[in-house]
Amino acid sequence: MTNLKTKKFKRDIHGVKIAILSVPQQGLLVINMALGALILGLLVWYAFWANNLGSFSYQENILKTRLAELTGENNLLVAERAAASELNSLFAFAQRAGLVEQKNVEYVFDEKGLAQADIGR
Repeated sequence: MTNLKTKKFKRDIHGVKIAILSVPQQGLLVINMALGALILGLLVWYAFWANNLGSFSYQENILKTRLAELTGENNLLVAERAAASELNSLFAFAQRAGLVEQKNVEYVFDEKGLAQADIGR
């Protein structure tokens, strides 16, 4: 502690002598600059940390929304596959049972209306 000089003594409330020390101006400037740089560095770190925290939260919300959309789409595809497999199994059963498949379908409600086809008039 060779840089510190005792200026004077000041009496405390309880009567105890307290030495008031003086720090040279250059040392005080270095300490202030170091503390200022530390505070500035912590502020920059906090800004980046808060930004990353916010962006991670935003990305998490986007991914949750996408997951919900894909889950709905998957449910639709599973339902379609189940319906198709039911039709395929029904068709396979019809073939095994020897049922006849209808090839040319004629409807009562045709382009000409209800039973208004020309029968040889």
